[in-house]
Amino acid sequence: MATRGHGDLLFCILFMYGFSHQISSRALQREQKPISTAWRLVFIMLHSWLRSLYANTYGSQQLESIADSATGHVDHATEEMKADKAKMAALSDALKAVAIEMEELESSVKNNTQAMHHIVNTPLSTICARLQ
Repeated sequence: MATRGHGDLLFCILFMYGFSHQISSRALQREQKPISTAWRLVFIMLHSWLRSLYANTYGSQQLESIADSATGHVDHATEEMKADKAKMAALSDALKAVAIEMEELESSVKNNTQAMHHIVNTPLSTICARLQ
């Protein structure tokens, strides 16, 4: 942003701008001593040069400010993306663990179902014989 050098330059530019504007205004307002065309041209050129110098200085400071702001937004978005990526990785790991548990549960259900079919399909006399 604005440093000490920029502030001094800005003060100098504004002072010269005001001074040249005041001189050209006073000279143009006096009808008894008309200002020569050459001097008018000098004042107009000085006035234009000072305005463009001020605009360039002010514009570059605005661009720096906009660039800093944009960089801050990009950094913030990058940090959010990293956090989201970490959250997604944790969620993926949790889903993998759930999938493993579901496979184990499915295997257990199959084993229990097979055991139940075996018990249901075994004749009662065979079960009683085994119990004795």
